[in-house]
Amino acid sequence: MSKTSLSITVYSIYLCTGGAGMAFIPNVMLPLLGLPPTNEVRIRLFGFLSLVLGAKGINGARLNLTPVMQFDIYTRTCFALFLTALIVMGISPPIMIIFAIIDFVAAMWTLVSIRADKRGERPTAS
Repeated sequence: MSKTSLSITVYSIYLCTGGAGMAFIPNVMLPLLGLPPTNEVRIRLFGFLSLVLGAKGINGARLNLTPVMQFDIYTRTCFALFLTALIVMGISPPIMIIFAIIDFVAAMWTLVSIRADKRGERPTAS
């Protein structure tokens, strides 16, 4: 498994785990974030979408689909920026910054891994 595939796989497992939690047991997950329980279907849809996207990521990593993994850097960075904007505008609770940070850091891990795979080296911390 390439370094890039490993970074995508780890991130995708995180995405699947959180997605499954929000899809199937949202009222257990939401209080962990300091958010009130809900009976709205939207949180379950969001959770299941996260689960599906995570599964696609695992499959892409397993098949070593480098162009897809490269594009993933942009999508995760955009998500982190969008979530940060929602927090700044007061639309999203500040606790959600945790997810923006995770997405951004994971995207940077993938970027460093892609560069290392191209050079045939291990990624090093800067």
